[in-house]
Amino acid sequence: MALPWLIISVLVLLVLFGIIAIIVAKKGGKKPTDYYAFFIMGITWIPFGIFMWFMDRDGTLGIIFLALGITYTAIGLAHKKDWKKNKRPPLIKNKLWRWLMILGLVVLFVLLGIYVFARG
Repeated sequence: MALPWLIISVLVLLVLFGIIAIIVAKKGGKKPTDYYAFFIMGITWIPFGIFMWFMDRDGTLGIIFLALGITYTAIGLAHKKDWKKNKRPPLIKNKLWRWLMILGLVVLFVLLGIYVFARG
């Protein structure tokens, strides 16, 4: 009996997130592609893909992450001259503390969730 409600709630959330994404995309306007972010994401996914390749039974998930990491790294390196276009200024102290507090709360809730599931 709980399965239909779960499916309906997931669909409602997907529609809601889709509407929010459309509103944000229209409001923000077109921004240039951040190729430095592609490069960083690529060099992060390459070791993760190698790790998952060895840890997964059939290795397909690792190969997917490895291929995406190599692709993103190549795209980022191909557009290296465009890296400085989207360079953001460093966070000021107030915003940095706000982000650190949010990160700390997220880590606290994740650890609390692991503790609760480990005991149960």
